[in-house]
Amino acid sequence: MQCSFIKKYDDTTVPCGPRQPGAIEITMQDLATRGEASKILPPPISRTDFDKVLARQKPTVSKSDLEVHDRFTKEFGEEG
Repeated sequence: MQCSFIKKYDDTTVPCGPRQPGAIEITMQDLATRGEASKILPPPISRTDFDKVLARQKPTVSKSDLEVHDRFTKEFGEEG
């Protein structure tokens, strides 16, 4: 799968949006083949990024699952 990256002045590569000026479309495998995989930096993240995820993320554990865990902990303790 191709992703968009932009080269930084210090020869590192950062993921970016496909419409960002200077963006190149390339696969991670192609970057690795070119010996540039170690120069990929994660994109900068902010508190706003976390807030967006929390707003749209659905719970992965149901209330009934939590109740089972609570009952187990009360019966057997934390170390089981």
